[in-house]
Amino acid sequence: MDNVAAQGAFQIGRWSIKAPAVLAPMAGITDRPFRILARRLGAAMAASEMITSDTRLWNSRKSRQRMNHEGEPEPRIVQLAGADPAALAEAARRNVDLGAQIIDINMGCPAKKVCNRLCGSALMQDEPLIAEILEAVVAAVSPSGIPVTLKTRTGWDREHRNGPSVARIAEASGIAALAIHGRTRADFYEGSAEYDTISAIRSGVRIPVLANGDIDSAEKAQSVLARTQASGVMIGRAAHGAPWIFRDINGLLTNGAKPAPLSHQELRDIVLGHLQDIYAFHGEESGLRIARKHLGWYSRLLDGRISMPSTAKNPACESPANTSAGIPGCSMNPPRRAPGSWQPNRRRCSSRVRKNILTSGARMTADNSTGGDLPLRDHTERALEHYLKSLDGHHTSGLYDLVLREVEEPLFRVVLKHTAGNQTRAADLLGINRATLRRKLREFGLTAN
Repeated sequence: MDNVAAQGAFQIGRWSIKAPAVLAPMAGITDRPFRILARRLGAAMAASEMITSDTRLWNSRKSRQRMNHEGEPEPRIVQLAGADPAALAEAARRNVDLGAQIIDINMGCPAKKVCNRLCGSALMQDEPLIAEILEAVVAAVSPSGIPVTLKTRTGWDREHRNGPSVARIAEASGIAALAIHGRTRADFYEGSAEYDTISAIRSGVRIPVLANGDIDSAEKAQSVLARTQASGVMIGRAAHGAPWIFRDINGLLTNGAKPAPLSHQELRDIVLGHLQDIYAFHGEESGLRIARKHLGWYSRLLDGRISMPSTAKNPACESPANTSAGIPGCSMNPPRRAPGSWQPNRRRCSSRVRKNILTSGARMTADNSTGGDLPLRDHTERALEHYLKSLDGHHTSGLYDLVLREVEEPLFRVVLKHTAGNQTRAADLLGINRATLRRKLREFGLTAN
């Protein structure tokens, strides 16, 4: 087993997995562009975003995109979620017909909207149903030579860590491999992942086991594999803004040393290529929203290490190309608009405001002392410079959190005023959901009136 863990080689059905690091399926994150990027940077496998087993819901654009595997390297993996054995079996058969080469069953998602339907990690409360589901899906696709895998957690809560029992049920049902997140459903993503249960699961079954949870570096991956003797590691949130983590993990675990860091040029090309793929796959409107979160992750991690060429443009859609201006050190600033020229259509205010803010196209009218029209970023920089000068040498810390709060609170206050307290309009203007809006209003002591 030591050799398996060290080499990262294991078998899933007819597929020989050569590298130890794989990408975890994540709703809203692991779309086709991100899966292809992760595979290119070393991920041995990359499953689709979770797809419902209710085929009546497959006609939506989102579902169709999640089942689109054009251009993906093999093996192509589809993750299904549901609680009805017959429905999951039928969904698995249909996805095989669409090109799936491995079917993964989700019994690890802790989200309320999933668990409230007795799907995801909620199934860990019903071991007989787990057996029914796994046996039905395996029977549905095994004649086609398609292996079935299972992603789950260590248990329902800390008093009921039945992960080892579920693993034995899975192996007996014909499951080809397991991925175990080192938290219970009740833990959600709070606290730290624990690996003792994963180790117990690994020692109790003969099929490959992947360890998942809080693995955010090559060194941590090496430590977790040594502790659990797992066949590999599954990387989730640590890949946000750092898809090159897979090459680092694979290098350390297979060659004994991480590869040389990527150059600034290589990092820039990865980010720009990812953005281009997002826009091409999702289109301008959806692509802009999706690119925004990836840019946020890239920006925080790269912290000015790369600069973007002013000539870099997305040929398919003019405005999203400039989204790269959100990356620290980026020189992609669009031309200044003439004073007072930005007049959004009020009926489509929210989408246009978001688009122009993200592309640095939104302008603020400066006061008379500034003598002109300045980008929002310039106003922010001036305010920060003024604040730092006012410190006059006094020691301070926590500036990052302070600035975020000082900017966020007036932003929410102004938006609420602009929308006359209408939370639906305010959430749309901000580009967040209403639950997040309400949480922020409570945090800042604001009301919608």
